[in-house]
Amino acid sequence: MPPPGQRTGRPVAGGFGNKKPGHKAPRKEHTLIKKSDDKPAFRKGGRHGNRQQSAFGDDNQSRASRKIKFFVPMDIPWHMALAEAEADYQAPVSSACMSPEHSLARAEKLLNDQTLAFQDNRLLGVSDQNWISTVLQSGTSADKISALVVLVQESPIMQLRYLRQLVAMSRKMTTREAMAACAALKELFIDTLLPERKLVFFEQRRIFQSTPDLVVLLWHFEDLLKKEYLSFLAGIEQLSHHNQATTRSRMVTFNYELLNLKPEQEQLLLKLLANKLGDSDNKIASKASRQLNLLLNNHPNMKTIVNRHIEEVLFRPNVGDRAQYYCIITMNQTILTARDSDLANHLINIYFTLFKQMMDAHATAEREKFSKRRRAKHFGRKRKAPQSLSESAEDEELDSKMLSALLSGINRALPFSKLDEDVFQGHMNTLFLIVHKGNFNTAVQSLVLIFQVASTRQNDLLDRYYRTLYAVLLDPRLATSSKLAMLMNLVHRSLLADASIDRTAAFIKRLLQVSLSEFWLPGFCCAVLYLVSDLIKRKPQIYLLATAMPADRQEQLQSIQASGSKRAAKKAEAAAAAKKDADADADNTAQAMTETEAEADNKSAEGEAKAETTDEATDAESTHAGAYDPRKRNPSYAGAEHSCLHDLVPLSHHYHPSVSKLATQLLRGQALTMPTAAADASAPDAVVQTLSVGDSVHEHSLIRFLDRFVYRNPKAIKDEDGLRLRGSDSIMQPNRQLYTSNLLPEDFARLAEDDIPEDQLFFYQFFKKKAEQDAKLGAKKPKKPSADDDDDDDDGDLMGEDVDDSVFEDMLKSGLLEDDDDDD
Repeated sequence: MPPPGQRTGRPVAGGFGNKKPGHKAPRKEHTLIKKSDDKPAFRKGGRHGNRQQSAFGDDNQSRASRKIKFFVPMDIPWHMALAEAEADYQAPVSSACMSPEHSLARAEKLLNDQTLAFQDNRLLGVSDQNWISTVLQSGTSADKISALVVLVQESPIMQLRYLRQLVAMSRKMTTREAMAACAALKELFIDTLLPERKLVFFEQRRIFQSTPDLVVLLWHFEDLLKKEYLSFLAGIEQLSHHNQATTRSRMVTFNYELLNLKPEQEQLLLKLLANKLGDSDNKIASKASRQLNLLLNNHPNMKTIVNRHIEEVLFRPNVGDRAQYYCIITMNQTILTARDSDLANHLINIYFTLFKQMMDAHATAEREKFSKRRRAKHFGRKRKAPQSLSESAEDEELDSKMLSALLSGINRALPFSKLDEDVFQGHMNTLFLIVHKGNFNTAVQSLVLIFQVASTRQNDLLDRYYRTLYAVLLDPRLATSSKLAMLMNLVHRSLLADASIDRTAAFIKRLLQVSLSEFWLPGFCCAVLYLVSDLIKRKPQIYLLATAMPADRQEQLQSIQASGSKRAAKKAEAAAAAKKDADADADNTAQAMTETEAEADNKSAEGEAKAETTDEATDAESTHAGAYDPRKRNPSYAGAEHSCLHDLVPLSHHYHPSVSKLATQLLRGQALTMPTAAADASAPDAVVQTLSVGDSVHEHSLIRFLDRFVYRNPKAIKDEDGLRLRGSDSIMQPNRQLYTSNLLPEDFARLAEDDIPEDQLFFYQFFKKKAEQDAKLGAKKPKKPSADDDDDDDDGDLMGEDVDDSVFEDMLKSGLLEDDDDDD
């Protein structure tokens, strides 16, 4: 109890405590408050003067804020206002800066004063404020989040407390509410709060007495915003470990959007995104890999740092095989340039390190398996139940995929690297072993890598490479492989780079023999014929295999060499004459050239003698000298130069019209022209390209032939940016497949028969015959569909019209559907 004569009193805002005895109380109609300069002031209001007038501040604060000047700009974002204020401010050089404690106290006081002054400068009206207050008190969680977003957008600096409420909601245990708050905060940070630079802590600023109040206030707000953003990212990290896959997937999306659009805390965001490569859900790990590749496409300068974070996950202790696989397929899709030689070298070292670990682990597993069987056999112990077939097949498939991903990464990084030959020397034997024992798709990728290394760095491996490639062409798995186009392109490049005509002839013979197998489809046959035609253009000696018999070939070969030597002599003579003076003797020049030709002939004779000696030593098992033996392991000694391309004759009678026409043209000595196509022929800016040998495998496939019966072109796929893609939305190969467009009925009317592709000649003859019959009988009016008609009848009509069977009967009688045997 207070002493007698003294009574207690409740202090008002800014007022005093208990009154002392003898103190004269003020008049009843006034209330004592305290101003910002610690001087008392009187204001009318009576006992109801401190009653709350609005939901966002009391009336006393509103009246006191009128004495404070409000200088925070409301019409532009805070970071733009800070940039303008810093441009006008120049820090002093000689004066000392304020201490961190005084600087922080000054910034907090400015923030409190401006928050009070903000109540009289609000953009929202009283009715809107009351409505938002009602929503915050009794609205749903979604309404509360929307109301908080509106308040923060009104003035982020003055309404910082509502941003803290949103961040607190994002870290709640309720998943639905936390995800909704994270989505709202993500949009808020990207669109409103974060600038296009990294935020700076307040402690890192130098503040002087002359620093403007606006600059100090905005620096302090930037520090508070950075801390709230870190707290928000902590909530995202917490939700990224949620037990529900959908929640983790959404956090991966939020992580990528923040990392892609804003540079703030990119190290932390990149670490979180790279960690999801090891997620237990394959879909989430694949999504994280896709997001990282998109990030590299949008920000190519981040290649090194992104691959560094992926490398940390890759070599983390106790990391799973599947996590390593997703790390590898993310790294091998990095688009490299000539300036990225250091990164390419580092990536190749990583690939070969993992490659060696895989081979060592495989060898260790084989030894343990052998030792267990040996101990069980010796001691008579019961063997453990073997691993289930499904688990064993899954492990083998994962190992095959990982090995394929490693080889793809090496093949992509090798052209941009600058490594010594010693790096590749220790792995060549293992690559050859993979070709013979591994998966066929992996074997093709190994051959691609060996060819790149052998053709640029180690020429002594070329003979072994060609011998291995020659054996791979007889592999029965080739017919069902998805890497058939890659293999055909590899064979094409390898034969163009081969200087041995005999070995090239053996490859051509084997390709034609394989194409005659009953299980080979027309796509492979057309690819082989295009390859042979291109080799004939580049190497005229190959042409004799198709046109001359072995007895007459030597004379024609000598005539070709003689004509070539004459052309070379003329060029050399012209070059020598240009260098010499006008008074030089022509006889001396001719004599000098004759001596040079004689020396060249002697050297070539010595080279041929050495080659013959090597052939005899290597091919000691040969029993039929001068005859072609397709069973030889080495194509150089198969004797293909003593044979001819009689394999073209069966191909000229092939059931597919394209194969038949191409083989007939080769037999007649005509050059084949590779077809041209565009990734999307319907696009106005489509770029026409020449199909490669591998593309012709897809172009002349059976499904492409059947598509023409329904006048169907491949669908145009659009990516996220609206770009038209064809066949696949791969980042490395967005326009991987090129297709020629199908001809429509109206196209046949304006084209001549010679301009029609051979595989579409049937349609030309059919529509031409149909047009003639329609002209004779007159155009028939289309019949109105009745209710009794079956809906499926319309699906069988050609182009929505009824076609009489008489058209087909007339074509059968006239022989239009029969094959034309011009060569018989």
